[in-house]
Amino acid sequence: MRRSSLLVLAIAFWLVIVFAYTWPAGAMTLYRLIVDGGALLLWLIAAVGLGSWALPIFRSRDGIEDQGALHLATLAALGLGAFSLITLALGLAGRLNQSTAIGLLGVGILAAIARVVRTGWRGEDEQRWLASRARWGWLLLLAVPFISIMTVGALLPPYLLWTPNEPHGYDVVEYHLQVPREWYEAGRIIPLHHNVFSFFPFNVEMHYLLAMHLRGGPWAGMYLATLMHGAMILLSVLAACGFARHLSRNTPQAAIAPVLAGLAMLTTPWLTQLGAIAYDEGGFLLFGTLAIGWAAVALREPDRRIARFTLAGVMAGLACGVKLTAVPEVFVAIAVVSLALLIFARDRDAQSLPRRVAGPFAFGVAGLLCFSPWLIRTYAWSGNPVFPELAPILGRGEFSPAQVERWQRAHAPQPAQRPLSARFHALGTELLWSWQYGYVLLPLALLSIAWNWREPDVWFLGAMLFLLAVFWLGFTHLQSRFLILIVPICALLIARMRWSVAIAIIAQAGVAFVLLHLALMRFGEGIPQLIGTESLQWLTPEIVQQKVPSDATLILVGDAKAFLYQRPMSRLRYRTIFDADTSDGRGIFQAWAGSDAGPAWLLVTPDELMRYESYQPFPALPPEIFARREPFLIRR
Repeated sequence: MRRSSLLVLAIAFWLVIVFAYTWPAGAMTLYRLIVDGGALLLWLIAAVGLGSWALPIFRSRDGIEDQGALHLATLAALGLGAFSLITLALGLAGRLNQSTAIGLLGVGILAAIARVVRTGWRGEDEQRWLASRARWGWLLLLAVPFISIMTVGALLPPYLLWTPNEPHGYDVVEYHLQVPREWYEAGRIIPLHHNVFSFFPFNVEMHYLLAMHLRGGPWAGMYLATLMHGAMILLSVLAACGFARHLSRNTPQAAIAPVLAGLAMLTTPWLTQLGAIAYDEGGFLLFGTLAIGWAAVALREPDRRIARFTLAGVMAGLACGVKLTAVPEVFVAIAVVSLALLIFARDRDAQSLPRRVAGPFAFGVAGLLCFSPWLIRTYAWSGNPVFPELAPILGRGEFSPAQVERWQRAHAPQPAQRPLSARFHALGTELLWSWQYGYVLLPLALLSIAWNWREPDVWFLGAMLFLLAVFWLGFTHLQSRFLILIVPICALLIARMRWSVAIAIIAQAGVAFVLLHLALMRFGEGIPQLIGTESLQWLTPEIVQQKVPSDATLILVGDAKAFLYQRPMSRLRYRTIFDADTSDGRGIFQAWAGSDAGPAWLLVTPDELMRYESYQPFPALPPEIFARREPFLIRR
């Protein structure tokens, strides 16, 4: 089978499965795929175009070679990182609107056209690739159902998917989409003192803000935003395939290595689940995979080491701009492991010690430069560049001591999980025998380390895997999602093994698809009714729709799912649990509603407030909270 035929077959297979899930809402599905999918395609072309002009900056004397999938993923990531930081600058200056958003994409598309014209590209290499035999590539058809479920999920309203299990969409409607929605309405990027998550670095959420401007509104742009996140995950798979191909050159498994890496990632349920909702792990995976991969290549091949380490540093800095956990998991881990290997592996590297350590030094400088815009912004807002993290050391901004303590407790293991034995038990339940990570992913990766232990890049990947586990066990609140970076690392290790491991991955694919299908079919016949809808009012308490006038001020007491409330922020107030200052004897209503004068309706959500009792320190709830289970209104 030729690759062109395989590609056509895969697209047809994908469409059949998508429409099978969404029928009889075929017209709405087609509309979303054409309109939002078309905008997504232009966004990707613009990113590749912008990246094509940025990549030459990192070229050494011999250049960084073009390598198909790896080259394309690197170009796209550079362009997406540039879009994030440009959108941040425009938003801070109050210059981001629909015109500038369209103009930004237009610049990227023109850059792509200019690059094609300048290089005289005729697509001859691509034509030869499409005309060649697919060989092991047909195995990737097994991944199509996973991409189909990801697509269907991306066309469903936020907050619904996978709830109440992880990754449920609470965070999506609390801040991943809500903070860009508020910045969209405000016309600029400003600190939101009722939503502490607005102080986080938002390299992925900048694209969600861009989507809202491109589509003319927060709810018009939410499907494009989710598709953007899914595209980032697929780009991370493309990057892993490219690195697998590069690192396995001149080996017996060279032909199947990219297929093994791609299949191992795409059949891991976590990626399908995350790709269907507007989280930020997609950017973390994309930039993290490229940072780790380019560092591995730099360690293995010294002739272009500094250029490759610099490129890896850019990706690491962009990953830190997605999630603060990337600082220890990507930036520090790569620097420490790289330095250790370059210093102590003298028998494998003929370069002098100063020249060897120059690469990690360039990595650090490039990473800090790309991360610094977020550090500067957050420092200007709070006096602490990583607020609300490290608040006792670097400054607590407007947080009271009680809020700082609540934040620290919420992001540390629960008391029952603090003993070392309990932490290792959590590692087992959240990773080793978790269906979301696939039962064979980590065991196959560990077997690969044992089998290929003499290879420097395997040392590097194994050390990264170890440090990631140590950080997760010792410094996080033991959520399964915080281990997601092991997926591309394990995939690259699995790609170093023989073709026979494909049997285990195929078995994993079958089990994983059944479990994902059952999770999606929880909606059953409701999927066609929900596909592509922009109305979320039915997800809010019915009492609000019945009694609160549209021009009245609504204050949410307990509920932080503000994105579900489709009324202007000028008539909507809310606080996250971390922004409710309950110190100095403040009660629940004062902490949430504040001292704002004027008439308003308070929507009290007892279930949420009772759940917040675990977020200590927290005041005693008044009796009227326990007397009701359903949300109720208080007119002020």
